[in-house]
Amino acid sequence: MVSAEPVTVATLGFNVPCRQFLLTANVTRDRRLPVVDEFVLRLLRLCEILPANRMASYFGFTDSEMRVVLGELGERGLVVVDGDNVSLHSSAYAMFRGTDDGAPQVVEVDSWVDRIWFDLVSRNMIRPSRIRPLKYLVDIPASSSARDLPVSYARKAFEENFASYLRDVKRIAAPDRFSLYSVSDAQPLRFGSVVLKADEELVFDPNAKLRPTLLKEEIGEAAEHVALLGAMHDAYRKLSHPDPSLAARDDYRRLTLDKTVDASMDATGAFDLARWLSVRAREQKTRALIGATYLPKNIDAIVGAVGEALALAPLAQGPNTLEITWYRPGGTIWGASPDLQDALARIRSTIRVHNRAATVRSRLIIPQAVRHTKPGRFERVFDEAFVAPAGHISSGIEILSVSGLVAAVLVTVPFSGEVGAPVGLVVSGRSAVDRIEGVLQSINQGARAEKLWSKARGEQLTGTEGPLVAPEIYDE
Repeated sequence: MVSAEPVTVATLGFNVPCRQFLLTANVTRDRRLPVVDEFVLRLLRLCEILPANRMASYFGFTDSEMRVVLGELGERGLVVVDGDNVSLHSSAYAMFRGTDDGAPQVVEVDSWVDRIWFDLVSRNMIRPSRIRPLKYLVDIPASSSARDLPVSYARKAFEENFASYLRDVKRIAAPDRFSLYSVSDAQPLRFGSVVLKADEELVFDPNAKLRPTLLKEEIGEAAEHVALLGAMHDAYRKLSHPDPSLAARDDYRRLTLDKTVDASMDATGAFDLARWLSVRAREQKTRALIGATYLPKNIDAIVGAVGEALALAPLAQGPNTLEITWYRPGGTIWGASPDLQDALARIRSTIRVHNRAATVRSRLIIPQAVRHTKPGRFERVFDEAFVAPAGHISSGIEILSVSGLVAAVLVTVPFSGEVGAPVGLVVSGRSAVDRIEGVLQSINQGARAEKLWSKARGEQLTGTEGPLVAPEIYDE
């Protein structure tokens, strides 16, 4: 195996159980005084008492100018003027807050009302995600000790970890400017989930292995989230991948007529990624893919090919129905990613740039090997779904077809005896796309495929056309 840089082959999303609390906090904010006022107070702090005329001379002011400055400070209760002598008012001493330069600070008190999430695994504050929790992502179970998180805990945790709240939740650039004065109210709100993204990389050091990057987002100190990280790792380890097989490579060759995958197997039976990429770099008519089809880098290539195909053969304007057909591979890791719905939305958007009246429907085809893995969790993503008859296409194959325009085919190849990952091509030639779509269409011929669901046009809930999640989740 020739060594290579790490390659992302999968993305994941974890639904982390959380409880939301409404907290009202009184927060102090330090503000610098005007320069003249600050130096008058600092001078009086050092000398305790000074004649007004000496101060005027020191600052280069006239007597009248100095009287104006002292008058304003006196009205604010910061200095005491007794005849010609000036001293600090007792309340002004509290303004010197121990800063490094000894400068007095004005303290303002603001009332902050914020909805704060605490995860029910590590019992820590967590920043809400812009990604909505989805049924097909990986669920993390709540810790039994955190399931009934009391409001008293949320209040205390907020008070003790206010700096972390500013830094990790509010993302305030200069958190040292703020201090917590008090928490005046705390109320428990609803339960929900926050989505945390993760990556899976294929790494060579020198042997191939799959390495997850969990807690990808910056959510605070790692030590605070040990329990959450452990729960995510346990859930990740339960996920399975499609198995590499000779049958899968045979199907891939039959679908694409591409022999470069077989030619890139080394003497040990492992796939040589560097050799394959070198061969594919000389091919101008196809785009090489590594990792799940819905990865952003792969969807970039696919929607680019769709756009080029539509530019060469424009769609007839008016109501048309186009279909996105996705034959998913085996294993349970496939599709457990927010990138899945984003991929479908991007393909739809690309088509509608060329014909806004087009109806784009999506179909999921599931191999028998994963018939038992709760395929209904994708019901809000795809308009219809079928289970392919046994032996029709290997579960080590992934196919994405866009209505006669473009097709992507990937095959799981072995990088070692224990590690496999998908590689493949995007093709856009008419004959190649027709051959691939013909194999997909044959699944439903003779009523051999089992229909799992089919929604009418008005029931479509995918992409950007409707709600993607149940109403009880967090809605930022």
